Amino acid sequence: MAVWTAHAQPAPVLSISLVAPSIAQLSWPTNFTGWQLTSTTNVDSPGVWQPVPYAPAPVGDAIVVTYPLDGDRRWFRLEQGGPCVFHATPSNIAPGRTSTLSWCPLPATAYTLIPGPANLSGSNYVVSPTTTTIYVLIASNVLGTTVSFATVTVSVPSCDFASITNLQGTVDFSYDFSVSSALYDFAVKQTAHLSVLLTQSDSTPSSATFTGIVGGTAGMNDKVTEYPSPPRISTLVGSGPPITTIIQGNASKLTLTVDCTTGTYSFTITPWINATLTDPDGSSTGPWAVGGLNVNKRPLPASLGTISGSGPLPARGPFWTGGGDFYAPGGIAQGMFTTGTVTDETAGTATVDWSFTPEP
Repeated sequence: MAVWTAHAQPAPVLSISLVAPSIAQLSWPTNFTGWQLTSTTNVDSPGVWQPVPYAPAPVGDAIVVTYPLDGDRRWFRLEQGGPCVFHATPSNIAPGRTSTLSWCPLPATAYTLIPGPANLSGSNYVVSPTTTTIYVLIASNVLGTTVSFATVTVSVPSCDFASITNLQGTVDFSYDFSVSSALYDFAVKQTAHLSVLLTQSDSTPSSATFTGIVGGTAGMNDKVTEYPSPPRISTLVGSGPPITTIIQGNASKLTLTVDCTTGTYSFTITPWINATLTDPDGSSTGPWAVGGLNVNKRPLPASLGTISGSGPLPARGPFWTGGGDFYAPGGIAQGMFTTGTVTDETAGTATVDWSFTPEP
């Protein structure tokens, strides 16, 4: 029995031991990917090295193959692959990401992937394992069966933002929109210039959530004219600092979540202010929500630092469930959607800027 490890360094060390008189155990470190265990009974003929027909298994930090011995002298070696060796790209992924398994298909050969489908076609297959997985590719034709394998390592990235205690943040937005129909005229103007101290409220090795009560100012100056006879005019006007107490189950709170697994961040905020609603039936003053800002899955900066962005966000109605970034106008503006005067696709955009900086 002999052991042969091919190729120049760096290369994995192939170890072999007898676990029974007729059973060998071969192993090498799991951090070497793109290598394939092959064997031969004749080292003088370079063309007869073949992949071993037994599937590997991860055991601790090693990849292990158990090989029954048949009494013949046999050599083993690890081969690092060119494009035709079954391999994974990339071989190391974060949870939720994908890797592409690739091989060179041969004519009149059937392929089965374990875990995965039988009757594979083409030369690649995309996988998204949730844990480190060894994939086995079985190729069968009239000459016999060969087994190849590729390892996809799933690693949870560390989250630098999990080490932050506080972030200083600012958010500015403005929605100024007018629209008319046969029955209604709407003129909506909502703005906010907000500040917030965010404190970490939850964290995992790959994520962190920050929350804070919002300060600054917000305002609304909304007007709707209905056209029965005579026309009815209603206004909603108010400005001032956001209300920090809980109103209707809500407060002027900002929640920011960073997800290092996907490399993204999201945040939500809805300022509440005191505003006066006036219509032909009278007037009343009370808390009103100045829309609701939802920024979803924006890319995190390449290194730990300020999280910022700007740009137009689509205005969506109160029942929007489509996800993505959006600004949901409140107050009289909601009537634009409920009356059908606008849709989620025709309600214009809000101008938004934001910045969150870690405190030193």
